[in-house]
Amino acid sequence: MTPHHPQWLDGSAPPTDFDSPVPVPFLSIAGQFQIAVSWCGPTEKEWKWFWELGAACLRQALFDWGIGGKTTSGYGRFNEERWRITEDQRLKEAERKRIAAEKEATLAAMSPLERNIQELLENHPNKSEKREWPKLLEELKKSDGRFSTPEDRRAVAQRIKAGMQESGAWKDKGKDGERKKIIQNILGES
Repeated sequence: MTPHHPQWLDGSAPPTDFDSPVPVPFLSIAGQFQIAVSWCGPTEKEWKWFWELGAACLRQALFDWGIGGKTTSGYGRFNEERWRITEDQRLKEAERKRIAAEKEATLAAMSPLERNIQELLENHPNKSEKREWPKLLEELKKSDGRFSTPEDRRAVAQRIKAGMQESGAWKDKGKDGERKKIIQNILGES
């Protein structure tokens, strides 16, 4: 705000190009602000629709008209593009947290052995192999592998056997025959 014709404004002289402008400083702030919208009405299913409508109307008014003084000069205007970017990031983060919480709940419902198997399969370096039984068999063959107790080894061997039978690899000859023998030895079927 800089009045260019102070004498004209106070009524003492007409405006001329020779007047000395007098700058008037004013306070402006920049930053991130949160605006809270609450609902005082029914708490039935319809309340959410009213809240969303109110929030959308307020948001659009802040984008279109702004708030406070000097909005025609750009002050008090909310940046719609920046809001959309921030909102997209917020939604992505909320979705990531939802998926992580779902995964955590799923893992919590599993037995320790099932969690161990799930962790092995998720962290296995061979991502191209879609079947789980080859990965489990590879781990089962290790002397210092994850599955060290006899109960765990039998449970994993049973799962491998089911996977091999499903994929048609439960055979007596070749590599499949060697794998079958390993599983049968663990299960005590030989």
